[in-house]
Amino acid sequence: MGRGRGHASLILSHQDSHGVCAVQGETTTVAPRTRPPLSPRPRCLTRCGYTWPPARDAGQPFNEGEMMASKRNARGAQPAYSMPELSELYGRPPYEYRDTRQLLVTFRTDPKVLRKLVPAPLVPDKSGHMFVAISEFFTSGFGHYHEINMSALATFKGRPVNYGLYLILDNDIATAGGREIWGFPKKMGRVALETSDGVMRGTVERGGIVLVEAAMQLKTFGSAADVGGSAEYVSRKLIPSVSNGAPPEVFQLTSTTLTNIVVREVHKGPATLRFGLSPADRFADIPVEEVTGGFYYRTDFTLEDGVVVHDYLA
Repeated sequence: MGRGRGHASLILSHQDSHGVCAVQGETTTVAPRTRPPLSPRPRCLTRCGYTWPPARDAGQPFNEGEMMASKRNARGAQPAYSMPELSELYGRPPYEYRDTRQLLVTFRTDPKVLRKLVPAPLVPDKSGHMFVAISEFFTSGFGHYHEINMSALATFKGRPVNYGLYLILDNDIATAGGREIWGFPKKMGRVALETSDGVMRGTVERGGIVLVEAAMQLKTFGSAADVGGSAEYVSRKLIPSVSNGAPPEVFQLTSTTLTNIVVREVHKGPATLRFGLSPADRFADIPVEEVTGGFYYRTDFTLEDGVVVHDYLA
């Protein structure tokens, strides 16, 4: 299949006439984001001996989505960015990804199924286009890990985005950080990416069940345009209340756009995709009606912080 709506990527910035196509070996330019005004000082932080806004180094930009506060104590130390405070699990974005290996399989599902899975105000792709990306990551902050990202093509206020439906990975730091910062729907599992006899193959397993089997033949070389897709990722961030019966503490759509993208060594060829049956991880609820493309490539990019684009509690 040629370039078009069936092709979406974990990192690129082209989708039909809505985006700008990344050029192989070059980086993309992302427009500055408009941020909401700074929140007033939370009373709870004042009572607990914290200052608001949090202290920060000179010249360091403030991220209003962070509840980093500077605790008043003898040493003037700041609390950790994440728990536990004694040894934080992860630091603040951005995270730099280098020499990522990625298997990308694009496919089409039943549009009726997709409409049930993609929440308003997002609008799912009318033809049911989706993708799975099975990756091996090397990154600052999170370290080395494998991950599958299953996303649906959608639009938000007319612009193309990727809506993450399911991510499974094998790294607790990246799992917790992805859920707590951006709201990525992540679970722990086993993910493998390997090549044999000219075939690149990715598998995903949880609970002793193979949930995803994706493969593509390394048949010909391609270009960055072959793996074009929106660089913007939208997630539904949900944090329940500690009290039963109370509304969620956080219920919003967040957005982050990958930057500093470089693509190398693109391969393309025929591909296959299969979802396994599991009572706990319902990948098989999404039918694979047509596989539209298979690609393998290497890439670098930066995972930035994000913004809230819709608050369901407001």
